[in-house]
Amino acid sequence: MHAIHQKYCICTLLLLSILSAGCTSKPKAVDTVSIVPKDTGFQCLPVPSTWMAAGSIFSVDQAGTSFQIGTVDTIKPSGPRPAAFPEYSSSTNFNVGLFLSTLAALTNATGWNAQVGANAANNLLVTSKYDRPTLMVIEGQPEADAINWFSNTKHYRIEPGVRYYLVREALLADNAAYEIKRDDLSKISAEASVRDMVKGKLSLGENKSNTAYVLSAKFPQPLNVCIKPKELRIASSGSGGIQRLELVEVGQPIRITGWRQK
Repeated sequence: MHAIHQKYCICTLLLLSILSAGCTSKPKAVDTVSIVPKDTGFQCLPVPSTWMAAGSIFSVDQAGTSFQIGTVDTIKPSGPRPAAFPEYSSSTNFNVGLFLSTLAALTNATGWNAQVGANAANNLLVTSKYDRPTLMVIEGQPEADAINWFSNTKHYRIEPGVRYYLVREALLADNAAYEIKRDDLSKISAEASVRDMVKGKLSLGENKSNTAYVLSAKFPQPLNVCIKPKELRIASSGSGGIQRLELVEVGQPIRITGWRQK
């Protein structure tokens, strides 16, 4: 049996695989972040990613930690091509500590005040907007190729308590605008910290009603920001522990608390 969770390190920071040379040490625990299904079928990622690309497989364990399994090399996604919508947005409940950590990764800022740290386990509703997104799509029926790659090429197995997903489509963007209510930041004494962290490094403005901050970021390259996954699961088990797998539609929000990459 091929061990798929070895030699991995935790990555929870936004764009860290691009902005730094590698993964960081294990971060502080964070509350669950939901990837909420949209009417379009996309589930937006709380953290834009260089992986979770179309044709890739990832897993999520019971603790909510997502693992990068790999990319199915026999599947060739088409694109990128313009999406059918000029702008895409998604509202997500971010853990305060995770959100400020992503800002720290973008700005190279170090830490925040003790009052904010005391509220780091709370959640903030953050609206992410992506301008002029593009699509990478797996055409046809990739199920057989994905199952063969997982089971026969890599000799992986479905492990108890772990769920596995194939990314059928990925929405990419090279920018993001994060909107967060001023009142929410004030309640946790984070308003001044956020302003100080992003000053001169990210574009910081306010919405038309002056009730929310808008933080604009430009990525060094397009990143996967939303995905359309299918779940890889056991259809039946044979003698000798043989697993017969299938790919099914994802019916529930995927919950993630952290990330692990190779």
